Amino acid sequence: MKFKLISENIIKLIEWIGIVGVVVMIAVTFINVIGAKLFLSPLRGATEVVGFGQIVAITFAIAIDMLEKRHITVDFVVERLSSLAQKGINLFIFALELIFFAVLSYKSFIYGISLKRAGEISSGALIPFYPFAFAIAIGAAVTLLFFLNEIITLFTTGRGEKNESS
Repeated sequence: MKFKLISENIIKLIEWIGIVGVVVMIAVTFINVIGAKLFLSPLRGATEVVGFGQIVAITFAIAIDMLEKRHITVDFVVERLSSLAQKGINLFIFALELIFFAVLSYKSFIYGISLKRAGEISSGALIPFYPFAFAIAIGAAVTLLFFLNEIITLFTTGRGEKNESS
């Protein structure tokens, strides 16, 4: 399926943005500790930058975690049901997850616009907040692609990805 291939490529691409977030957190923590211990001058706004790095790392890792099945599922009851019941339950769960990430993406985007208009910045590093709200919106939108693909797979093959791993 072309949609599946495109969505997986997008998911794998944004995973690298999440990796950059982790690298930034490590580098800032290292520089802050060295600066504080050796030069008695900690990095200004290090805590805020690490927090922003966490936002980036987590937001852009959700979709790849779903794609590679690194998330927790509790299927021991669903596995015992008929194929039709499993399909219905998976469709319901995928639809709920799709709605959740759609609302998260939309509300984060709206919040990012309000932060930009207000000119909100962090107190120590003076970094604007709005790009990180937009990052959450983008990460949630890409996760939407995963769940949309799951719903399409459920209708075309009769099984969702969660059942294929069982």
